[in-house]
Amino acid sequence: MDAIDRGNQLLLKPNVAKTLLVDDDALVREIIAMALREGGHTVVMAGDGRAALAALAREAFDLVISDILMPEMDGIELLRTIRKRHPQLAVLCISGGGGSRHYMKYLDMGMSLGAHMILAKPFTPAQLRAAAALALGMTAPTPPVPEE
Repeated sequence: MDAIDRGNQLLLKPNVAKTLLVDDDALVREIIAMALREGGHTVVMAGDGRAALAALAREAFDLVISDILMPEMDGIELLRTIRKRHPQLAVLCISGGGGSRHYMKYLDMGMSLGAHMILAKPFTPAQLRAAAALALGMTAPTPPVPEE
């Protein structure tokens, strides 16, 4: 929540965002959803990329938070499809690598394909809400700056 200072009165303003949360692990989905709701998000959940695309066809979202490694349609394929169909939609990619120590490569791939933010699991609720807020603050992915 954002704090608004009005003289001697401090008001809390919710950061309301309609968020599509995509993760194949039901327990992880529930924990992440709880953290997002505490931050003012309205959360719709999907268990894989195909279910996420169906949700995106039914309703509009401000943000998609997607795991990378999932069955059926993984987060990379989902991200590619989102970029084609909803190019301005904010996307936050998350991954713990499914036990692989190469999980940062998956996250880097997400960033190179147009994710606004990436976040490695495990993360705290505060880190998640901060990454979501940063993703929502961007209107288009920032291209990498070439090294000179």
